[in-house]
Amino acid sequence: MRHLLFRLTLPAVVTLFGACGTRSAPPPVSPESQPGAFYDGTVLLDPATGRLSARWTVAETDPTVDSTVLLLNAGLVLDSANGAALAAHQSGTERGLGRHVLRWRKAAGTGAAASPRRATLHVRGTLQFSDDRINGASAEWLELGLDSFWFPVFADFAHDVVGTARLVLPPDAARRVRTSAALSMRGDTVVLHNARPLPDFALVAARGLQSTTAGAVAVHHVSASSADVQRYLTSTRNCAEWLNTNYGAHQPLAKADIVLAPRTGPGYARAGYIVISANELTRRDTLPGAELRAEVARSLFLCHELAHTWATGANSSGPDNWLNEGLAEFVALRAVRHLHGDSTYRAHLTRYAQLSAQQLASVPPAQQAVWRAGAVARPNAVVSYRKAPVLLDSLARRIGESRMDYLLARWFATSGPRDTPGFLAVLERQTERESREWFEGILGR
Repeated sequence: MRHLLFRLTLPAVVTLFGACGTRSAPPPVSPESQPGAFYDGTVLLDPATGRLSARWTVAETDPTVDSTVLLLNAGLVLDSANGAALAAHQSGTERGLGRHVLRWRKAAGTGAAASPRRATLHVRGTLQFSDDRINGASAEWLELGLDSFWFPVFADFAHDVVGTARLVLPPDAARRVRTSAALSMRGDTVVLHNARPLPDFALVAARGLQSTTAGAVAVHHVSASSADVQRYLTSTRNCAEWLNTNYGAHQPLAKADIVLAPRTGPGYARAGYIVISANELTRRDTLPGAELRAEVARSLFLCHELAHTWATGANSSGPDNWLNEGLAEFVALRAVRHLHGDSTYRAHLTRYAQLSAQQLASVPPAQQAVWRAGAVARPNAVVSYRKAPVLLDSLARRIGESRMDYLLARWFATSGPRDTPGFLAVLERQTERESREWFEGILGR
């Protein structure tokens, strides 16, 4: 669930990106006009204890389902669920989470005339966090996102989030906030607004949070050195320039916020909002070439996360997730090739091929495939992050670099379904049937 590039001159990048600061929340949007799931919520939270009480109104926009399953943090209790379209609800547990089933009444009307399916949920409790520390709450540092299930998450993970969440913090909390959503402050209330679909409402809030900005890139931290901050500014800006030059004509990357979280654990990204474990900065390599290796690793990570501006939209819990992760990693490798040379690019691909062969040797053949028609399971991480980029490089060598660039730009701009048949159809239109059939064949091996 962790979700956890074209070349421009620097003045052009700044103009393209626009301002990189707090964004005002736009007016509310209608749930009936939005894809995914519509939310409107008010949450009272004490970061020092993790105690939370909330009122959420959630709209199910799929008129074909007769029930909806929502997941909540295991420390939260659903006190009540109400709504004219709600017939019943029941609560249980699933994989360490609260599992809440909303059963809908038979819809009155059809299509646009169908009654909206909305439920108002009253939630309370104390947040519990996983050992990976990807989210957490304390007096000094609050970090919330999908992995904490602090809001009701659709269990299929196929419903992106639009709407508004109001987070009320204690008056003495005095924190600076950074988030993937549009942000505004109303007294002690943090207003988060997703005008475009995102996986979650993700935010960090901390006392003493500092920000260093260079054009459209900002690094936010509580205790990082000025040298480390500058390294992240430079690497992010270099990645963003290349990505926008190659893939940003249709949907440019508007800004990049890098948060250096004072914790261990994984990083993640949401539309130009990237959270990284600051403790990664303390891992010092004393062998020859250490500075270059660190720069390449930093570039690869940042370029991958920024590439999710375009490499996104496929169901992250299904067989098409390789389109999210494999394409983001492949694009990041191409950015690294531009920034650090072809030998670095080839060395990474060679290592990826070796790792794939080693780690997939003991896996059943069906689970070694990147994608096959009729597949229902999500490919494992080795397949998505390592094998898929190797196969995409093979495709680039078959059809040529310029055609591959054009194919990627067309795919990232497509408004059609973000699934593998859709990608293969774009490939066939931009090349020929033989290339499509060849690539579909190697995806399935």
